[in-house]
Amino acid sequence: MMRQTLSALLLAALLATPAWAQTKKELAAKVVSLQQTDYEGIGRALAAQTAQRVMSAVGQALGQLPADKREAVGRELQADIQKFHDGIAPQLAERAARLAPAVVQPALEEKFSEDELKAIITFLESSASRKFFNVIGGLQPAIADKVVTDTKPSIEPKLKTLEQSLQAKLKAAASGPAPSPAKPAASGAKK
Repeated sequence: MMRQTLSALLLAALLATPAWAQTKKELAAKVVSLQQTDYEGIGRALAAQTAQRVMSAVGQALGQLPADKREAVGRELQADIQKFHDGIAPQLAERAARLAPAVVQPALEEKFSEDELKAIITFLESSASRKFFNVIGGLQPAIADKVVTDTKPSIEPKLKTLEQSLQAKLKAAASGPAPSPAKPAASGAKK
């Protein structure tokens, strides 16, 4: 009776186990595919960091402008920086997602066993999942470096163009007449 119960439990466990890829390489590829949105997030974070650096530099320059010009020029420059960010964020997200597997998959294959990769795929709370998040967290700078290197030729000219445009607007605002603010709607009787 005990032997039959044990056999039944073993059979049930085997039937309940999902169909796993057979090789360590396939298991690592599956883990990588489950993390794609995280890699895209690295690209979006790079875009945000770049825009923030530009915004910081602009903020310092805006402080040099006459007070009556700061707000209008600041809004205009902020719109330019947002447009720049919106233009590069999808490109960086796509590139990070495309380049990350080449960085992550070999590390997973090297640092994890097949059983650990299976545990990660099923998101079990185990020592394997803690190890996985530590390894992946450590790989984010490598992914970011790879994305920067890969996208620099296409992003750098856009950044230079933005910087030149912002400098020209700041220079014009510092030396030219104050921009005319939008006229408020009429409120009240004429005098």
